[in-house]
Amino acid sequence: MAKIVNTGQLEGDEDLEAKAHAIDCERFYWSDASDVSSWDGDDEKDGLGQFQDLGKDNSDQAVLDGKDAVGDVTLSPLTGSGPGTGQEVTDRIRLEEATRAHAAQVAAFESAKAALESEKLSVQREMANIKKTEMELRKEKETVRKLQEDLVLSKAHAEEERNRLSIAAKELEGKERKVRDEARVTKREAEEWVMEMNLLRDEMDGREKKMREELNGREIKMREEMGRREEEAEARVRESEKMMKRAKEVIETAHQKQKVAEQMMFEVEEREREIEREKEDMEQGTRELEEREGKMVLEEEKLRAREEEMAARDSEVRERERRMQEQHDKVQKEVVSMREGEEERRRILERRLSALEAATRSLEGREAEASKREREVEKKLEKIADEKKRLEERIAEVEKRETALSEERERLRQEMLEIDASNRRRQELLEMQKAEIMRRDKEITSKKSDMAVKLADTSTRLEAELSEVKARQAQLQIMEITMKEQMANLEKRMEKVAKEEAAVKERERHIFEREKQQAERAAKERRELKREQQMLDLEPSRWDV
Repeated sequence: MAKIVNTGQLEGDEDLEAKAHAIDCERFYWSDASDVSSWDGDDEKDGLGQFQDLGKDNSDQAVLDGKDAVGDVTLSPLTGSGPGTGQEVTDRIRLEEATRAHAAQVAAFESAKAALESEKLSVQREMANIKKTEMELRKEKETVRKLQEDLVLSKAHAEEERNRLSIAAKELEGKERKVRDEARVTKREAEEWVMEMNLLRDEMDGREKKMREELNGREIKMREEMGRREEEAEARVRESEKMMKRAKEVIETAHQKQKVAEQMMFEVEEREREIEREKEDMEQGTRELEEREGKMVLEEEKLRAREEEMAARDSEVRERERRMQEQHDKVQKEVVSMREGEEERRRILERRLSALEAATRSLEGREAEASKREREVEKKLEKIADEKKRLEERIAEVEKRETALSEERERLRQEMLEIDASNRRRQELLEMQKAEIMRRDKEITSKKSDMAVKLADTSTRLEAELSEVKARQAQLQIMEITMKEQMANLEKRMEKVAKEEAAVKERERHIFEREKQQAERAAKERRELKREQQMLDLEPSRWDV
């Protein structure tokens, strides 16, 4: 601790002691200004009290009054009056010289102290600016990081939305393709079914025509055969009459041949009975033919009923074809409307994707600018670190000079006043900094609220689009269910038609079997008639014998 004593070879009983008080810069700049008043009060109490004591003990007025550390000295003018005039004058001159030297030292000390204080203030301002710049850089880094996170989230949302929309478009295309395929298959099946029905109708017409031709041919043949049989019977009757006449002539002419005649009469009677039986058989055959004709009429009526039924089925098939064509046209219209809606939505999505890409590019540009600014900030931080090192060196030098000058601090009242003024200025600066920080906080909160509103709008818009996509998917599912129901109904109708075709085939099989039986019966009758004809052909030879 340095001591300041009176100059001019004067000894004092007590040396004046001055204490150096370093300024707590770290405490001032890094506090929240809540303890400034107490800190100023402590310094003021410690400093001013000591210098008030110094003013009492070692003031210039006391020296001018002739008081030193030894005792009271009465100074008189240079008139020679009073005891010890020469020594007193010498002491007075020495005191004046010492006072002037002390005043010069005090002035030099005050100037050095003011320069040191101004340098310290500039260093403190630079440190405050450095801290402020560091805080701004941290905020800018945080803003850049948030922007990067928002950019990544926006890219992820855009990619997710693009993937979702592409999946929805693919699903819609697949469903549309499936509906087209089902409609095409349904149309092809309907065409095949119509072709089969036409073929079946043609086949039934051919079979009916063939059956009619066969029935007409059989009827003509039966009528011809009946006419031929009647002619043969009449010829046989005439021949029998001739034979009876011949027998009568033989009986009349040859009584000897009576037995033979009687036998012949018996044979003739037998033949007549056979002819009667043949007539009855022919009548029975005629009745059978009439019955067959009635059956043929019934068959014709049945065929007419089948024709009417086939005509009704044909009209029903045409109605089904018309309905299926209307349904196909409706499906085509729906497909066209779906395709147009999908094209419109695809164009809207492309525009949105282009807008998102533009926003992404702008965000990438901002990210590049932010990275550039970050590099510049890093360079500034490096420069600030170098400047900080230099300032720390200067602060160390200042502290050394402060420790060197702390030995000569005697009067610090002005310094304390300046310190109070600087404290007030610092307080004002702190208030200004607080106001600036509050303003920046308000700006940041407003930006955050704007970003939150934008994010909410984006989320609502995406939710609306998602709800539209879900509604479209529900409509497509409903359409798919209706198409499945229509296909099931069509399959049921096809099964019904197949059953009807099987019934028609079964009826045709029965008709074919019946015709086969009739053909077998007719062949049997022909064989019997042929056998009878052969027997009739053999009888004249017997008569000749």
